[in-house]
Amino acid sequence: MDYIYEENTKVELVKTFEKSSFKIPYISSIFSTDFFKKYKECSKYLKNIFADGFQWHDIADIMTLIMNYFSDFSNSSAVERRDSILKVFDLFIDITDTPFLPDAIFDPIFKSIASSLAHLIVPDDPNEFVPDFIFDHEISEDEISLFTNQLLLEFDSTIEFNDISSITKKIIKFINRYDSMSLELKKEASLKIAESVIDSSSSTEIEGVDSKNIIKELTTSFIIQLLK
Repeated sequence: MDYIYEENTKVELVKTFEKSSFKIPYISSIFSTDFFKKYKECSKYLKNIFADGFQWHDIADIMTLIMNYFSDFSNSSAVERRDSILKVFDLFIDITDTPFLPDAIFDPIFKSIASSLAHLIVPDDPNEFVPDFIFDHEISEDEISLFTNQLLLEFDSTIEFNDISSITKKIIKFINRYDSMSLELKKEASLKIAESVIDSSSSTEIEGVDSKNIIKELTTSFIIQLLK
């Protein structure tokens, strides 16, 4: 999370946040009073870290922080973990400034994609990002171009909010074929593909807001988070 390391205060807040993580036994229901208190406590920690509000590209980091806060998921399902992420994020949104959009616009957008984004952080199957085969060479420009064009055809040159999770998974699974590449080169190539696909596609404008830029911010931020 590059933005955190730019300010010493945020570094200390994140350290405190991580030390205060709640070990979850996941007995009975996640709707219990104790869990709700922990959800509220977690959302307040996030509020301190993002005291000036958050941007679209922060959402991947926020979801990961929530997952790390509830650090012991040994007895819980992927569904329960995602549910915790979504409940805390919902509380966090209520007490934080959302990214340059009124709630009437932001809330429907986020609620329509929140579950699919949480699936990126906590997938049902960890092998979702594992490629079907491996190459023993680094990716070439021709291979990047070919895969970019394949994605454009698959999505019919139209990328909407609901496509973010799918396109992110496809790009990461593709780049993981190139096992000999460093993490930084994988990240660089993945971002190049994502930006090229989104820039070459059309997206619906929402209340005068250019949704393409928001989709790009979200997609690239989740790629960066998942390729750490």
